Amino acid sequence: GMIFNPVDYCLFPVALSYEWGIGMEAKVDQDLCISCGLCVSSCPDVFSWGDDEKAEAHNAGITNDNESCVQDAAESCPTDAIKVH
Repeated sequence: GMIFNPVDYCLFPVALSYEWGIGMEAKVDQDLCISCGLCVSSCPDVFSWGDDEKAEAHNAGITNDNESCVQDAAESCPTDAIKVH
């Protein structure tokens, strides 16, 4: 991986915070969601069922510990309804 030194950290806090995944956001495109349940079962802290039985992302639930499962859910989504940025 990359080696970070304190100077880089001082100069590029924004880039670094992005590297570390702080502030990851996920969004479910309701038009594409087919309610397959993959994201809800794999990452229940972040994805849950909305009123119209489509999956919803709750970004407040994303932590450093589970953001890899959010990424996996996005990549596994059969209709690519989950956008992560």
